[in-house]
Amino acid sequence: MARNLRDDLEDDFESVFLNTDEFAEQVIYIAIGKKPRPINAVVTITQSNLNDRTGHATKESGLEILCSTDPVTGIPAEQMGDVVKWNGHNWVYQRTVGSAGNSVTLHFTKVQITQSGHNRPATL
Repeated sequence: MARNLRDDLEDDFESVFLNTDEFAEQVIYIAIGKKPRPINAVVTITQSNLNDRTGHATKESGLEILCSTDPVTGIPAEQMGDVVKWNGHNWVYQRTVGSAGNSVTLHFTKVQITQSGHNRPATL
């Protein structure tokens, strides 16, 4: 079968634009029940939400990573509870955003307590 421009563009997209070896940084991936291991991933901060509840406040931040699905250098089978350690924080896997070729984009979150305890003035 003859190759066409579309075939060439798809190959370039997978080998160049999704090339985590050249455009990525190293993060630590910790799968449930497995040893932590370094992987290359393109990291993007996606959101930050403040939740103010009676008694405490939390900040939830989102992170998306683009990485290989290779079992040695990437994440072949993510599951709830998996963790990525990046920038000194642990981020917990939430969902798969998408996949293309041998790459996958995954969404992780972290929650930080910004205020603990009640914020009412003490009264007698």
